[in-house]
Amino acid sequence: MPEEVVPQGRSTDLLAKIAAFLGIMSTLIGVIVSVSSWRVKTSLDRIDSQLKARSTAIEESKERVARYTWVRSLFADLTDSDPQKRAFALSVIQRALSDDEAKKLFAALNTSKDENLREAGQAGLQSSLTQDFLSN
Repeated sequence: MPEEVVPQGRSTDLLAKIAAFLGIMSTLIGVIVSVSSWRVKTSLDRIDSQLKARSTAIEESKERVARYTWVRSLFADLTDSDPQKRAFALSVIQRALSDDEAKKLFAALNTSKDENLREAGQAGLQSSLTQDFLSN
């Protein structure tokens, strides 16, 4: 059987079409991979940002708990019979807590059944009011 002779122009056209098709396909695949990579990176950045925010909130919470524990350790000094020791503990507590936290604590102490704690609450509230008045 005689071999079929393909004119050279036809085989070149076919190869050119295949090469063009492969070029277009590789470009499309590259674009798809780039878009996918961008979406994954955006998602990872968002997740990383959320994790950092949660980590910061946890650290702030730990710091607050440590302060509250330390302030709680000073309650024995608030019931001490020595007025200087009570005044010092009251002052230290005011410095350790935020204004809002201190006011809430002193308001709660003001309702205590223990007379020394109630007096400490009253003194703390008066001191807070004085500081508010002087700062305005």
